[in-house]
Amino acid sequence: APKLPTPVFPKPMYGLAVAPKARGDEQKISLGLHKIAEEDPTVQVTHDPQTHETIINGVSPLHLDVICHRLKERYGLEVRTHEPK
Repeated sequence: APKLPTPVFPKPMYGLAVAPKARGDEQKISLGLHKIAEEDPTVQVTHDPQTHETIINGVSPLHLDVICHRLKERYGLEVRTHEPK
C-alpha cells in the first residue's frame, strides 16, 4: 500500500491564559482542554509553573474563541481569559 505523506499542521502562534469562572473547575477544564487538543493537532495546552497559568495556544484569535466555546458547549465550563503573563 502506498504511504500517505504526514500532514503538516500550522504552528499554534496565539496564546491565551484561561482560568475557570467557577471555583474548583480547574481539573474539569484541564481534562476538557486535553480532549479538545487530542482531536485538534493545532491546539496546544500548557501549564506555566511560574505563573500557575493554564495556557491554550491556537492558530488564530478566532481559533482560541472556538476552543473556549467548545469548553462551554460540551462540558458546561466557563472560563475567564487574559493575556499570558
